[in-house]
Amino acid sequence: IKRLQFDMKESYINYWRNSLGDVETEEGRLYLYRKIKTDFRMEPYLAQISKFKLRRSVTAFRISAHKLEIETGRYVRNLNTQGHTSYIKREDRFCTLCYDMSKIKVTGDEQHAILHCSYYFDARKKLLEQIESFCKNFKHLDDRDKIFYILTCENECVIKVGKFLNLIMSSQRPNFSKIWKILIG
Repeated sequence: IKRLQFDMKESYINYWRNSLGDVETEEGRLYLYRKIKTDFRMEPYLAQISKFKLRRSVTAFRISAHKLEIETGRYVRNLNTQGHTSYIKREDRFCTLCYDMSKIKVTGDEQHAILHCSYYFDARKKLLEQIESFCKNFKHLDDRDKIFYILTCENECVIKVGKFLNLIMSSQRPNFSKIWKILIG
């Protein structure tokens, strides 16, 4: 029986890994999750964050279940001049906050929201100072590794991250489809 249980578990883990898709691609859903989720196990933050809304915010960013433009733009359709419907390309899913405030066109993805969006400047500055107190070399990481650290940190650090991500999740964002229609004229 133990061998059967082991084989079933291994079979499911292989199925799980294959269903995540190619780790190297940035395309499709779960592109960030498949890069940070390396083992089939319960993530420590699920037990370390007691407040549901903070835990939900961390989970939402890890699995791209949020209202950032990188996701909401996935569902906005464009009727082109030939009458065909197409979807907005990933690189054209601009941050509506940055466009609304400064007319800057930058992809509204997790990395932008967490590390660069000017709308969250003050809150981000505070968070990054707190993270640097946990991880002295954090400021020397590139953006990709900073995102990985932020979305996989543990204990007291992940609670602070959860508060920041909850702020992003609860922010009112301008309507993407209206702004996109303005952009394409």
